[in-house]
Amino acid sequence: MPIHGLAVISREENLLLAKAQADLVSSLLGLKVIVKTLKKADAVSFAKSLSELISELREFDELVMNLGAADKELSVSAVVVATVLGIKTFNVKDGNVSFLPTMGVPLLSIISDEKVFIVETLYDLGGKVSKLEILANKMGISRALLSYHINGSARTPGLVQLGLVGIKRKGRSSIVELTDVGRIFALASKIKKLMKNP
Repeated sequence: MPIHGLAVISREENLLLAKAQADLVSSLLGLKVIVKTLKKADAVSFAKSLSELISELREFDELVMNLGAADKELSVSAVVVATVLGIKTFNVKDGNVSFLPTMGVPLLSIISDEKVFIVETLYDLGGKVSKLEILANKMGISRALLSYHINGSARTPGLVQLGLVGIKRKGRSSIVELTDVGRIFALASKIKKLMKNP
């Protein structure tokens, strides 16, 4: 498959090796190679690193992720982010390339714009608010409409049922907090916007 640029996401302990390999590939193939360090291999940290990379690689039309050199934890994190974004992902084993199955449309495109906006706004507020009113005021919508999108209805799942948001009751207030999946989803939404607006 033809490539025009290469990015490597490396754990901190493998950074020197990753940079040496990147320099070699860059000199041999004449490609732009970017190396990013990943302090933790969880999916949220991976999504943050990927968003930083995509902001540097916006000139490219398509992204494909190679998981061939990744350990299990990093592979799982990458697959979660790729599924939300709809990025093609493949593995190389014994010299054979196999693409991992993906959905026809990215998970990000299945959820309504209103729900995506709620998740993004909550992320921008630090991932957690102590009252629904704070989030409703920030978004400029009514508390009732916000509650509908968060809690859903008999026919439409809300952000809680989708696993993007958790709610804890504290007296009359509801603490609304993004789950790890919600944080990944918010980052993926920001990544998607970067990919659309090079």
